[in-house]
Amino acid sequence: MDQVDVRDLPEEQAQMVQAFVDFLRTQMGKQAKQKKQDEAPFSVWNLGTKNHLSRTDIYERI
Repeated sequence: MDQVDVRDLPEEQAQMVQAFVDFLRTQMGKQAKQKKQDEAPFSVWNLGTKNHLSRTDIYERI
């Protein structure tokens, strides 16, 4: 959705809608930043496995 129709609204309310959209975009940016910071910086290697390996699968033979 690229546009919000505010033609019938008074100018003050249309500006409030714009301010709210700006606020939501700011919050989304903050959440995305926080999510990136929360992720552990582990590397990923393609080991040629056919299924997902759990930690138990990897270390059960040690």
